[in-house]
Amino acid sequence: MQNLILENLKICIVAVCARKCAYIDDIHKYAEKVDVPKIENCYRAIPRILAKDNRKFKYSEVEKNGSERKFGESIEWLKDAALAPLAENVVVPELPLSANVREGWFKLYLSDIGLLSALYGLETKKLLYSGRLAGPAKGGLYENFVAGALQRKGYPLYYYKTLDGSREVEFVIEKDGGVIPIEVKATNGATVSLDETLLLKGVVYGYKFVDGNVGVSGSKITLPHFMCLFV
Repeated sequence: MQNLILENLKICIVAVCARKCAYIDDIHKYAEKVDVPKIENCYRAIPRILAKDNRKFKYSEVEKNGSERKFGESIEWLKDAALAPLAENVVVPELPLSANVREGWFKLYLSDIGLLSALYGLETKKLLYSGRLAGPAKGGLYENFVAGALQRKGYPLYYYKTLDGSREVEFVIEKDGGVIPIEVKATNGATVSLDETLLLKGVVYGYKFVDGNVGVSGSKITLPHFMCLFV
């Protein structure tokens, strides 16, 4: 049985790698020839950044001494092509969120969560499926999954982080006449930033998505990861 599971995993990875090649082919096909290397390098940097504790996009992860001047248009191309959803940083969780954006601060995700897991390789994917994967890469995978679900529901992507970095919540959305913060946990840890955010004016309630069961504590609603599809 274990060998059969591993063979199926390999088949899945082969299929996803074929999609990866198709995405790269699209960059070569539709982008201006002179821009292709920059766009492709930005795209390939996303999994590396999502595997870190700090998932803010850094141009230096694309290229040493990389800058917005060099790669900014490449990021816009990926976003407009729907290959890399972008979440902007808001420094105050108040309506309208677009008015509180911190210029130049953002996170990038892959539009295909299966592709992201495949890019980390077979061994990482086996650990993920068996529940034994740990570390920042696991958190990045779950965060990317929730980002994709929110985008498909039509929510603009924002994350909340204060200017001094003292508080950060993975996502914030506009709903029910206020702001809804969303914390994503790979397991089921504490949510200090979410708890503090729930006390702010204009925050209606919040979601905590975990590897666990449904629960409610005050204005915090805890749900298993897959239920982000129903937000």
